[in-house]
Amino acid sequence: MGKPPHHRVTEWIAGKAALLLDPAEREVVCDLAESGASDARVLVEILGLVARRQAACWSEWRPWGTLFLVVLPLGLILSLMSRLWADGTSVTAWMYAGHWDESFLHDPGLRADIVRVTAVTIRLYFLLVFFAWTTGFAIGSWSRRTAWVNVAVFPYWSLQEPPTAPPCCETTHGFFPRLLPLW
Repeated sequence: MGKPPHHRVTEWIAGKAALLLDPAEREVVCDLAESGASDARVLVEILGLVARRQAACWSEWRPWGTLFLVVLPLGLILSLMSRLWADGTSVTAWMYAGHWDESFLHDPGLRADIVRVTAVTIRLYFLLVFFAWTTGFAIGSWSRRTAWVNVAVFPYWSLQEPPTAPPCCETTHGFFPRLLPLW
């Protein structure tokens, strides 16, 4: 008979937590697991070692620099770029897909516009993927041992709603704010 489900879950969590350690440390931790210690004890020891190693890594300037100079600003920029491009391309895609007619292909002007819009859309989304990949590469290069924290913060930060305009401003047409009376 196998182990009870909670032991299997504990072993799985301990195995995943051990992946955050260096290979040499991981071998020592696996030896602890094989020595007959309880699953809960092994999990506590692994998580404690991971926490101590991460605390030591965050005592240097590189992880903090990566967090504040790469993850937060580039996450916000990537969020705004993706939202802007999605808004722009979705209107055109809806215009053609929602009102599609075979006669669009017979008109040379519409045919050229469809090709242009498709090329621009593919280019924009390729640039978005490239920018996201480059940012991830920079995060991994500049703070290898703490990259998992930064990689977890990056999507969270980049998917946040951008800050709203101040109460004295109201967006009327695109990016051009109109000042409201302050009285």
